[in-house]
Amino acid sequence: MALVKKENNLLVFFSSFQLLYQLSVNLVIPFFSVILLSLGWNEATISYFFSIGFLTVFLLAPGIGKLSDYVSKKLLMLLGLLTQILFFISMYFFGEYSSIMVYARVIDMIGFIAIGVVGLGALEDLIKEKRGFWTGVFLTLGTVGGLFGPIVAGYISDHYADKLLLILGAIASFVAMVFLAALPLKTHIKKKESKKSLIQEINPLNEIKHFIVEKRMRGMGIMGLVMNAKGQIFIIFFPIYAIKVLNISETYLGFLLMIPIAMHLFQTQLGKISDYISAQFGVLCGAFVACFSMIFLPYLSTIPELVVLLVIMGLGNSMWNVNAWSLMGDYAKRNQIEGEVSGTYFSLSKLGAFIATGSTSLLLTFFTLATMIQFFAGVVLITMCFCYFLFAPIFHHENRRNHFLKHFQ
Repeated sequence: MALVKKENNLLVFFSSFQLLYQLSVNLVIPFFSVILLSLGWNEATISYFFSIGFLTVFLLAPGIGKLSDYVSKKLLMLLGLLTQILFFISMYFFGEYSSIMVYARVIDMIGFIAIGVVGLGALEDLIKEKRGFWTGVFLTLGTVGGLFGPIVAGYISDHYADKLLLILGAIASFVAMVFLAALPLKTHIKKKESKKSLIQEINPLNEIKHFIVEKRMRGMGIMGLVMNAKGQIFIIFFPIYAIKVLNISETYLGFLLMIPIAMHLFQTQLGKISDYISAQFGVLCGAFVACFSMIFLPYLSTIPELVVLLVIMGLGNSMWNVNAWSLMGDYAKRNQIEGEVSGTYFSLSKLGAFIATGSTSLLLTFFTLATMIQFFAGVVLITMCFCYFLFAPIFHHENRRNHFLKHFQ
Protein backbone atom coordinates (compact mmCIF):
# COMPACT_ATOMS: atom_id res chain seq x y z
CA MET A 1 0.00 0.00 0.00
CA ALA A 2 2.85 2.38 0.87
CA LEU A 3 4.49 1.57 -2.48
CA VAL A 4 1.27 2.41 -4.34
CA LYS A 5 1.01 5.72 -2.46
CA LYS A 6 4.63 6.54 -3.32
CA GLU A 7 4.02 5.78 -7.00
CA ASN A 8 0.86 7.90 -7.00
CA ASN A 9 2.68 10.81 -5.36
CA LEU A 10 5.35 10.67 -8.05
CA LEU A 11 2.64 10.67 -10.73
CA VAL A 12 1.08 13.77 -9.16
CA PHE A 13 4.40 15.63 -9.01
CA PHE A 14 5.34 14.59 -12.53
CA SER A 15 1.93 15.75 -13.75
CA SER A 16 2.58 19.06 -11.96
CA PHE A 17 5.64 19.50 -14.16
CA GLN A 18 3.25 19.36 -17.12
CA LEU A 19 1.43 22.35 -15.59
CA LEU A 20 4.62 24.44 -15.63
CA TYR A 21 5.65 23.25 -19.08
CA GLN A 22 2.27 24.00 -20.66
CA LEU A 23 2.32 27.47 -19.11
CA SER A 24 5.65 28.16 -20.83
CA VAL A 25 4.35 26.86 -24.17
CA ASN A 26 0.98 28.62 -24.07
CA LEU A 27 2.55 31.98 -23.38
CA VAL A 28 3.92 31.79 -26.93
CA ILE A 29 2.30 29.17 -29.18
CA PRO A 30 -1.31 30.52 -29.34
CA PHE A 31 0.08 33.93 -30.39
CA PHE A 32 3.02 32.66 -32.44
CA SER A 33 1.47 33.63 -35.76
CA VAL A 34 0.61 37.07 -34.33
CA ILE A 35 4.21 37.48 -33.12
CA LEU A 36 5.55 36.57 -36.56
CA LEU A 37 3.15 39.02 -38.23
CA SER A 38 4.45 41.79 -35.95
CA LEU A 39 8.01 40.88 -37.01
CA GLY A 40 7.09 41.52 -40.66
CA TRP A 41 6.45 37.94 -41.81
CA ASN A 42 3.66 37.27 -44.34
CA GLU A 43 1.15 34.41 -44.14
CA ALA A 44 2.97 32.25 -46.71
CA THR A 45 6.29 32.54 -44.85
CA ILE A 46 4.55 31.76 -41.55
CA SER A 47 3.06 28.58 -43.02
CA TYR A 48 6.48 27.49 -44.34
CA PHE A 49 8.03 28.19 -40.93
CA PHE A 50 5.56 25.87 -39.21
CA SER A 51 5.82 23.34 -42.02
CA ILE A 52 9.61 22.98 -41.56
CA GLY A 53 9.04 22.28 -37.86
CA PHE A 54 6.47 19.59 -38.54
CA LEU A 55 8.73 17.91 -41.10
CA THR A 56 11.46 17.79 -38.45
CA VAL A 57 9.10 16.06 -36.03
CA PHE A 58 8.05 13.54 -38.69
CA LEU A 59 11.64 12.60 -39.44
CA LEU A 60 13.07 12.56 -35.91
CA ALA A 61 10.23 11.79 -33.45
CA PRO A 62 10.26 7.97 -33.93
CA GLY A 63 14.02 7.84 -33.44
CA ILE A 64 14.05 10.08 -30.36
CA GLY A 65 11.08 8.16 -28.95
CA LYS A 66 12.89 4.85 -29.43
CA LEU A 67 16.10 6.32 -28.02
CA SER A 68 14.20 7.31 -24.86
CA ASP A 69 13.44 3.63 -24.17
CA TYR A 70 17.18 2.96 -23.82
CA VAL A 71 18.47 6.09 -22.04
CA SER A 72 17.35 8.48 -19.30
CA LYS A 73 14.01 10.08 -20.19
CA LYS A 74 14.59 12.78 -17.59
CA LEU A 75 17.89 13.84 -19.18
CA LEU A 76 16.32 14.07 -22.63
CA MET A 77 13.48 16.22 -21.28
CA LEU A 78 15.91 18.58 -19.52
CA LEU A 79 17.87 18.99 -22.75
CA GLY A 80 14.60 19.67 -24.58
CA LEU A 81 13.69 22.45 -22.13
CA LEU A 82 17.13 24.01 -22.52
CA THR A 83 16.65 23.99 -26.30
CA GLN A 84 13.26 25.68 -25.94
CA ILE A 85 14.74 28.43 -23.76
CA LEU A 86 17.50 29.13 -26.27
CA PHE A 87 15.01 29.20 -29.16
CA PHE A 88 12.71 31.73 -27.47
CA ILE A 89 15.67 34.00 -26.71
CA SER A 90 17.02 33.68 -30.27
CA MET A 91 13.60 34.48 -31.72
CA TYR A 92 13.41 37.60 -29.53
CA PHE A 93 16.71 39.03 -30.80
CA PHE A 94 16.81 37.69 -34.37
CA GLY A 95 13.15 37.07 -35.24
CA GLU A 96 13.19 39.52 -38.14
CA TYR A 97 15.64 37.26 -40.00
CA SER A 98 13.34 34.50 -41.22
CA SER A 99 16.14 32.60 -42.99
CA ILE A 100 18.03 32.24 -39.70
CA MET A 101 14.92 31.33 -37.73
CA VAL A 102 14.09 28.46 -40.08
CA TYR A 103 17.26 26.67 -38.92
CA ALA A 104 16.56 27.61 -35.31
CA ARG A 105 13.08 26.13 -35.75
CA VAL A 106 14.57 22.73 -36.61
CA ILE A 107 16.60 22.70 -33.39
CA ASP A 108 13.61 23.91 -31.39
CA MET A 109 11.42 21.08 -32.68
CA ILE A 110 14.05 18.53 -31.62
CA GLY A 111 13.63 19.97 -28.13
CA PHE A 112 9.84 19.82 -28.50
CA ILE A 113 10.09 16.11 -29.32
CA ALA A 114 12.35 15.52 -26.33
CA ILE A 115 9.77 17.08 -23.99
CA GLY A 116 6.45 16.07 -25.54
CA VAL A 117 7.23 12.58 -26.80
CA VAL A 118 9.55 11.52 -24.01
CA GLY A 119 7.32 13.06 -21.34
CA LEU A 120 4.31 11.05 -22.45
CA GLY A 121 6.45 7.93 -22.67
CA ALA A 122 7.71 8.55 -19.12
CA LEU A 123 4.14 8.97 -17.89
CA GLU A 124 2.95 5.70 -19.43
CA ASP A 125 6.04 4.01 -17.99
CA LEU A 126 5.14 5.19 -14.47
CA ILE A 127 1.45 4.20 -14.56
CA LYS A 128 0.70 0.80 -13.04
CA GLU A 129 -3.13 0.87 -13.04
CA LYS A 130 -6.10 3.10 -13.98
CA ARG A 131 -4.35 4.28 -17.14
CA GLY A 132 -7.27 6.35 -18.41
CA PHE A 133 -7.60 8.18 -15.08
CA TRP A 134 -3.90 9.00 -14.66
CA THR A 135 -3.52 10.00 -18.29
CA GLY A 136 -6.44 12.36 -17.69
CA VAL A 137 -4.80 13.78 -14.54
CA PHE A 138 -1.54 14.41 -16.40
CA LEU A 139 -3.27 16.13 -19.31
CA THR A 140 -5.67 18.06 -17.05
CA LEU A 141 -2.90 19.55 -14.92
CA GLY A 142 -1.18 20.55 -18.13
CA THR A 143 -4.40 22.28 -19.10
CA VAL A 144 -4.42 24.26 -15.84
CA GLY A 145 -1.01 25.67 -16.72
CA GLY A 146 -2.07 26.31 -20.28
CA LEU A 147 -5.13 28.30 -19.20
CA PHE A 148 -3.12 31.27 -17.99
CA GLY A 149 -0.89 31.47 -21.04
CA PRO A 150 -3.34 32.89 -23.63
CA ILE A 151 -4.86 35.35 -21.12
CA VAL A 152 -1.48 36.80 -20.15
CA ALA A 153 -0.32 36.67 -23.77
CA GLY A 154 -3.39 38.52 -24.99
CA TYR A 155 -2.92 41.35 -22.49
CA ILE A 156 0.83 41.65 -23.18
CA SER A 157 0.25 41.55 -26.94
CA ASP A 158 -2.40 44.27 -26.70
CA HIS A 159 -0.45 46.66 -24.45
CA TYR A 160 3.22 45.89 -25.06
CA ALA A 161 5.44 44.46 -27.79
CA ASP A 162 4.26 41.07 -29.07
CA LYS A 163 7.73 39.57 -28.94
CA LEU A 164 7.94 40.19 -25.18
CA LEU A 165 5.97 36.94 -24.93
CA LEU A 166 9.12 35.12 -26.01
CA ILE A 167 11.03 36.31 -22.93
CA LEU A 168 8.16 35.32 -20.64
CA GLY A 169 8.07 31.91 -22.30
CA ALA A 170 11.82 31.49 -21.72
CA ILE A 171 11.47 32.37 -18.02
CA ALA A 172 8.59 29.92 -17.53
CA SER A 173 10.59 27.22 -19.35
CA PHE A 174 13.50 27.75 -16.96
CA VAL A 175 11.21 27.34 -13.93
CA ALA A 176 9.83 24.10 -15.42
CA MET A 177 13.40 22.90 -16.01
CA VAL A 178 14.39 23.49 -12.36
CA PHE A 179 11.22 21.69 -11.13
CA LEU A 180 11.88 18.65 -13.33
CA ALA A 181 15.53 18.49 -12.28
CA ALA A 182 14.41 18.20 -8.64
CA LEU A 183 12.07 15.23 -9.29
CA PRO A 184 13.37 11.72 -8.38
CA LEU A 185 12.22 10.43 -11.76
CA LYS A 186 13.40 6.90 -12.53
CA THR A 187 11.66 5.15 -15.41
CA HIS A 188 12.12 1.81 -17.12
CA ILE A 189 15.21 1.56 -19.34
CA LYS A 190 15.30 -1.34 -21.77
CA LYS A 191 18.37 -3.46 -22.32
CA LYS A 192 19.49 -3.45 -25.90
CA GLU A 193 19.08 -6.88 -27.47
CA SER A 194 19.73 -6.16 -31.15
CA LYS A 195 23.29 -6.22 -32.49
CA LYS A 196 22.55 -3.10 -34.52
CA SER A 197 23.52 0.28 -33.11
CA LEU A 198 20.78 2.68 -32.04
CA ILE A 199 21.69 4.92 -35.00
CA GLN A 200 21.12 2.02 -37.39
CA GLU A 201 17.81 1.19 -35.76
CA ILE A 202 16.47 4.76 -35.81
CA ASN A 203 14.57 4.98 -39.08
CA PRO A 204 11.19 6.78 -39.15
CA LEU A 205 9.78 4.55 -41.88
CA ASN A 206 10.71 1.37 -40.00
CA GLU A 207 9.17 2.68 -36.78
CA ILE A 208 5.97 3.70 -38.55
CA LYS A 209 5.77 0.28 -40.21
CA HIS A 210 6.09 -1.35 -36.79
CA PHE A 211 3.48 1.00 -35.32
CA ILE A 212 0.77 0.27 -37.90
CA VAL A 213 1.02 -3.52 -37.70
CA GLU A 214 -1.76 -3.54 -35.07
CA LYS A 215 -5.15 -2.62 -36.54
CA ARG A 216 -6.17 -0.07 -33.92
CA MET A 217 -2.75 1.60 -34.01
CA ARG A 218 -3.23 1.87 -37.78
CA GLY A 219 -6.48 3.69 -37.10
CA MET A 220 -4.78 5.96 -34.57
CA GLY A 221 -2.05 6.81 -37.07
CA ILE A 222 -4.59 7.85 -39.71
CA MET A 223 -6.79 9.76 -37.27
CA GLY A 224 -3.78 11.44 -35.67
CA LEU A 225 -2.57 12.57 -39.08
CA VAL A 226 -5.84 14.29 -40.09
CA MET A 227 -6.72 15.59 -36.61
CA ASN A 228 -3.35 17.28 -36.23
CA ALA A 229 -3.62 18.71 -39.73
CA LYS A 230 -6.91 20.32 -38.74
CA GLY A 231 -5.59 21.37 -35.33
CA GLN A 232 -2.47 23.09 -36.62
CA ILE A 233 -4.36 24.98 -39.29
CA PHE A 234 -6.69 26.25 -36.56
CA ILE A 235 -3.83 27.23 -34.22
CA ILE A 236 -1.97 29.14 -36.94
CA PHE A 237 -4.80 30.85 -38.81
CA PHE A 238 -7.64 31.35 -36.33
CA PRO A 239 -5.75 34.15 -34.49
CA ILE A 240 -5.04 35.87 -37.82
CA TYR A 241 -8.69 35.43 -38.86
CA ALA A 242 -9.96 36.83 -35.55
CA ILE A 243 -7.72 39.91 -35.70
CA LYS A 244 -7.75 40.73 -39.43
CA VAL A 245 -11.31 39.67 -40.39
CA LEU A 246 -13.38 39.89 -37.20
CA ASN A 247 -11.40 42.86 -35.78
CA ILE A 248 -11.11 41.24 -32.35
CA SER A 249 -8.49 42.77 -30.04
CA GLU A 250 -5.56 40.70 -28.79
CA THR A 251 -6.93 40.85 -25.24
CA TYR A 252 -10.27 39.30 -26.25
CA LEU A 253 -8.44 36.88 -28.52
CA GLY A 254 -6.47 35.65 -25.51
CA PHE A 255 -9.70 34.81 -23.68
CA LEU A 256 -11.11 33.09 -26.77
CA LEU A 257 -8.00 30.96 -27.19
CA MET A 258 -8.22 30.01 -23.51
CA ILE A 259 -11.64 28.39 -23.98
CA PRO A 260 -10.57 25.23 -25.88
CA ILE A 261 -7.72 24.79 -23.41
CA ALA A 262 -10.12 25.15 -20.47
CA MET A 263 -12.26 22.32 -21.85
CA HIS A 264 -9.27 20.01 -21.39
CA LEU A 265 -9.88 20.31 -17.64
CA PHE A 266 -12.52 17.63 -18.19
CA GLN A 267 -9.98 15.11 -19.45
CA THR A 268 -9.87 13.26 -16.14
CA GLN A 269 -13.59 12.54 -16.39
CA LEU A 270 -13.52 11.95 -20.14
CA GLY A 271 -10.60 9.58 -19.65
CA LYS A 272 -12.98 7.23 -17.85
CA ILE A 273 -14.53 6.45 -21.23
CA SER A 274 -11.44 4.40 -22.05
CA ASP A 275 -11.73 2.54 -18.75
CA TYR A 276 -15.48 1.86 -18.89
CA ILE A 277 -16.62 1.98 -22.51
CA SER A 278 -13.54 1.89 -24.76
CA ALA A 279 -10.81 4.29 -25.82
CA GLN A 280 -11.67 3.89 -29.49
CA PHE A 281 -15.26 5.02 -28.81
CA GLY A 282 -13.91 8.14 -27.10
CA VAL A 283 -11.51 8.80 -29.97
CA LEU A 284 -14.22 8.72 -32.65
CA CYS A 285 -16.83 10.56 -30.60
CA GLY A 286 -14.39 13.32 -29.63
CA ALA A 287 -13.13 13.78 -33.19
CA PHE A 288 -16.70 14.03 -34.50
CA VAL A 289 -17.77 16.66 -31.95
CA ALA A 290 -14.61 18.77 -32.46
CA CYS A 291 -14.71 18.74 -36.26
CA PHE A 292 -18.46 18.97 -36.82
CA SER A 293 -18.53 22.14 -34.70
CA MET A 294 -15.84 23.73 -36.89
CA ILE A 295 -18.06 23.44 -39.96
CA PHE A 296 -20.01 26.44 -38.64
CA LEU A 297 -17.01 28.79 -38.22
CA PRO A 298 -17.52 30.80 -41.47
CA TYR A 299 -21.08 31.63 -40.43
CA LEU A 300 -20.21 33.13 -37.03
CA SER A 301 -19.08 36.69 -36.41
CA THR A 302 -19.92 37.72 -32.82
CA ILE A 303 -17.94 36.88 -29.70
CA PRO A 304 -20.84 35.00 -27.95
CA GLU A 305 -21.23 32.79 -31.03
CA LEU A 306 -17.50 32.09 -31.10
CA VAL A 307 -17.53 31.25 -27.37
CA VAL A 308 -20.20 28.56 -27.91
CA LEU A 309 -18.31 27.16 -30.88
CA LEU A 310 -14.99 27.01 -29.00
CA VAL A 311 -16.59 25.34 -25.97
CA ILE A 312 -18.02 22.54 -28.13
CA MET A 313 -14.83 22.19 -30.13
CA GLY A 314 -12.74 22.14 -26.95
CA LEU A 315 -14.84 19.38 -25.36
CA GLY A 316 -14.49 17.30 -28.51
CA ASN A 317 -10.72 17.81 -28.62
CA SER A 318 -10.49 16.96 -24.92
CA MET A 319 -12.36 13.68 -25.39
CA TRP A 320 -10.26 12.83 -28.43
CA ASN A 321 -6.94 13.64 -26.78
CA VAL A 322 -7.18 11.70 -23.52
CA ASN A 323 -8.73 8.62 -25.13
CA ALA A 324 -6.16 8.61 -27.94
CA TRP A 325 -3.26 8.57 -25.48
CA SER A 326 -5.01 6.01 -23.30
CA LEU A 327 -5.52 3.70 -26.29
CA MET A 328 -1.90 3.99 -27.39
CA GLY A 329 -0.61 3.84 -23.81
CA ASP A 330 -2.29 0.49 -23.22
CA TYR A 331 -0.73 -0.96 -26.38
CA ALA A 332 2.70 0.53 -25.56
CA LYS A 333 2.69 -0.77 -21.98
CA ARG A 334 1.81 -4.31 -23.06
CA ASN A 335 4.76 -4.30 -25.46
CA GLN A 336 7.18 -2.27 -23.27
CA ILE A 337 7.72 0.33 -26.04
CA GLU A 338 6.30 3.48 -24.43
CA GLY A 339 8.80 5.91 -25.96
CA GLU A 340 8.71 4.25 -29.38
CA VAL A 341 4.90 4.42 -29.61
CA SER A 342 4.77 8.05 -28.44
CA GLY A 343 7.51 9.07 -30.86
CA THR A 344 6.02 7.28 -33.85
CA TYR A 345 2.57 8.73 -33.22
CA PHE A 346 4.07 12.22 -32.95
CA SER A 347 5.82 11.61 -36.25
CA LEU A 348 2.62 10.57 -38.03
CA SER A 349 0.59 13.38 -36.51
CA LYS A 350 3.12 16.03 -37.52
CA LEU A 351 3.29 14.56 -41.01
CA GLY A 352 -0.37 15.59 -41.27
CA ALA A 353 0.48 19.05 -39.95
CA PHE A 354 3.38 19.30 -42.44
CA ILE A 355 1.14 18.42 -45.39
CA ALA A 356 -1.55 20.83 -44.20
CA THR A 357 0.73 23.82 -43.58
CA GLY A 358 2.74 23.12 -46.71
CA SER A 359 -0.42 23.30 -48.82
CA THR A 360 -1.89 26.45 -47.27
CA SER A 361 -0.30 28.84 -49.77
CA LEU A 362 -2.15 27.04 -52.54
CA LEU A 363 -5.37 26.64 -50.58
CA LEU A 364 -5.48 30.33 -49.67
CA THR A 365 -5.86 31.13 -53.36
CA PHE A 366 -9.18 29.26 -53.33
CA PHE A 367 -10.38 29.54 -49.71
CA THR A 368 -10.73 32.24 -47.11
CA LEU A 369 -9.07 31.65 -43.73
CA ALA A 370 -12.34 30.43 -42.17
CA THR A 371 -13.34 28.11 -45.02
CA MET A 372 -9.85 26.59 -45.04
CA ILE A 373 -10.31 25.61 -41.38
CA GLN A 374 -13.74 24.28 -42.34
CA PHE A 375 -12.22 22.26 -45.19
CA PHE A 376 -9.75 20.43 -42.93
CA ALA A 377 -12.51 19.68 -40.40
CA GLY A 378 -14.49 18.08 -43.24
CA VAL A 379 -11.49 15.92 -44.15
CA VAL A 380 -11.45 14.51 -40.61
CA LEU A 381 -15.18 13.69 -40.70
CA ILE A 382 -14.75 11.76 -43.96
CA THR A 383 -11.69 9.91 -42.61
CA MET A 384 -13.64 8.83 -39.51
CA CYS A 385 -15.96 6.72 -41.66
CA PHE A 386 -13.01 4.61 -42.81
CA CYS A 387 -11.32 4.41 -39.40
CA TYR A 388 -14.50 3.11 -37.76
CA PHE A 389 -13.76 -0.29 -39.29
CA LEU A 390 -10.18 -0.24 -37.97
CA PHE A 391 -11.42 0.48 -34.44
CA ALA A 392 -14.27 -2.04 -34.44
CA PRO A 393 -15.48 -3.50 -32.15
CA ILE A 394 -16.09 -0.12 -30.58
CA PHE A 395 -17.22 -1.42 -27.16
CA HIS A 396 -15.32 -3.62 -24.70
CA HIS A 397 -18.10 -6.18 -24.91
CA GLU A 398 -21.70 -6.30 -26.11
CA ASN A 399 -23.31 -5.42 -22.78
CA ARG A 400 -21.07 -2.42 -22.21
CA ARG A 401 -23.22 -0.14 -24.36
CA ASN A 402 -26.22 -0.81 -22.08
CA HIS A 403 -24.29 0.48 -19.06
CA PHE A 404 -23.03 3.78 -20.51
CA LEU A 405 -25.22 5.95 -18.27
CA LYS A 406 -24.64 3.73 -15.24
CA HIS A 407 -20.92 4.33 -15.23
CA PHE A 408 -21.25 8.14 -15.36
CA GLN A 409 -23.96 8.59 -12.75
